[in-house]
Amino acid sequence: MPLHPSGRTLEINREQVKIIKVVGKGAFSQVAKATAWNIGDNEECTTVAVKMLKGAVRNFKLSKFVI
Repeated sequence: MPLHPSGRTLEINREQVKIIKVVGKGAFSQVAKATAWNIGDNEECTTVAVKMLKGAVRNFKLSKFVI
């Protein structure tokens, strides 16, 4: 997968990720340990960190937070 030009982050499909457990929480999001497969040329599973917005935050218009 190519890097996204605006964020320079690797983007993959949700179907390629399996959440294992939540390892940290903040006011607006939580971070989970997960496994992902078929990332780039690697067909094996890779351990990754996934940052997820909390439920209430998803309902806000994110444009309010973007400058």
